[in-house]
Amino acid sequence: SRAASRHIPCYKHEEYDASRKLMSSIASLLSTITREFTSTSRKTNKYDSYFKSYAQILEPLITRCRDNNRIIKLLEIGVQDGGSLEAWKKILGPKSEIYGLDLNPECAKLSCDTYKVFTGDQSNPTVWKNLVNECGQFDIIIDDGSHIGFSQAKTVEFSLIGAIGEEGVVIIEDTHTAYLHQFEGDGIGINFMDKVMELAGRINSRSAWLQNNPNSKLAHIKDDDAARTSVESIAIFESIVAINMRRGLPNSAQCGSQGSMQNAISKDSRGESRLFL
Repeated sequence: SRAASRHIPCYKHEEYDASRKLMSSIASLLSTITREFTSTSRKTNKYDSYFKSYAQILEPLITRCRDNNRIIKLLEIGVQDGGSLEAWKKILGPKSEIYGLDLNPECAKLSCDTYKVFTGDQSNPTVWKNLVNECGQFDIIIDDGSHIGFSQAKTVEFSLIGAIGEEGVVIIEDTHTAYLHQFEGDGIGINFMDKVMELAGRINSRSAWLQNNPNSKLAHIKDDDAARTSVESIAIFESIVAINMRRGLPNSAQCGSQGSMQNAISKDSRGESRLFL
């Protein structure tokens, strides 16, 4: 009925239009990514599921950079034949700056007018210092390098302490290797997916409920912890983890309404659920 329809929640026209525009933009970016990665002159080796993940991860950042006339700067770790660098240059446009890093010294010869390749170990802090000194901070870092958990964790660490600028995203590819013993070759045996859960804890330490709570399991995380103040969100896809960064993130604060209705529910039953095994 007409009366009943008034109570059905719906999007405002502006919200609907914005959502439709975003979906259209992601679809367009997906089409571009798929086309460019499957038509490079140099060899590329990606899984088809990655293209949709790239589009969903990168569309908001690419849009913000273009709206602000900001040049997008990308670093990909793991160059191999250079096909990915070629594809990213075409995807991000002629004004973008594309850089590669590879452990194999032979890859240095792949440098050309459209991208520059550096060589060195992604776990080496000196390599990262030299990269940032020469290239500046990056907007996008893609790790398709050693696939070893320790090295992947180091990529995140170096991104947190300065390789990513005021905002950006770190994409760790091929995270299925966390479930293969052969990629624990660092001698330490760090599982990158365990590292992801540790990062999640550092994000959650911003919660108003946990601040100054002696019962919190996250009480050891300091207020100025780099991930606590810089990792806005983590997105997990099939074989990909995206870590979205934005500097200066504050702790959360409680917000809401006390309400004005009578006979409010008086008992809070959270934490009382029984286990049915």
